[in-house]
Amino acid sequence: MKLPQILTLPEIRLPLLILVGLVIFIFFLYGEFGRLRRAAYEAAGNSKACQELSRRIIELKKKPELISGSMSSTSQIAQSVEAAMVQADISSDKLVRIEPRSAKRFEKTPFLEQPSHLELRDLTMEQLIRFLHALSIQNHLDTTDLRLHVPRSVAPETGPEIWNAELVLTNTIYSP
Repeated sequence: MKLPQILTLPEIRLPLLILVGLVIFIFFLYGEFGRLRRAAYEAAGNSKACQELSRRIIELKKKPELISGSMSSTSQIAQSVEAAMVQADISSDKLVRIEPRSAKRFEKTPFLEQPSHLELRDLTMEQLIRFLHALSIQNHLDTTDLRLHVPRSVAPETGPEIWNAELVLTNTIYSP
C-alpha cells in the first residue's frame, strides 16, 4: 500500500488528525511559553527599577532641607540673575528690574515659596531660554510665571524676533 492510500483509511485518519492537532498545539504552547518567559524577565527588571526608585524617593523624603534652608536676599537673587545673564549672553542693560517679594507657605507643606519679579527688555527667544535654563539648573530658581511682549519699536523684518519678558522666579525654601 502506498502512503496516500494509507492516509485515506478511516481507522488511521482520526489518530493522524489528532496527532497533527497535538503537534500544532505543542508548537503554539512553545511560542506562548517563550513569550511568557520574556515577559517574566521584563517584569523582574521593572520590579528592580521600581524598588530602586522607591528607595530613592524615601531617601529624598528624609532630606528635604537640601532645597534651601534660608531666604535669598536681594543681592543673592541679583547675583544669580547676573550669572545667568552672562551665560545667556545678555548684556546688563537689558535688565530693567528685580523685585523680591515676601515668601508664602506652599499649601499645607513645610515649604515656603519666595517669588521675585523680574523684567527684561529686548531679548531673543534663544537668549531667554538659555537664561531660564541657567537659572533653573544652577540656582534652583523656577520660573512660575512668564509673560512675553513684542516691543513696539522693533519691526519684525529687521532681524531676529525681539521680546520683552516679565517673569516670576520662585525659590523654594524648607521651613518646617
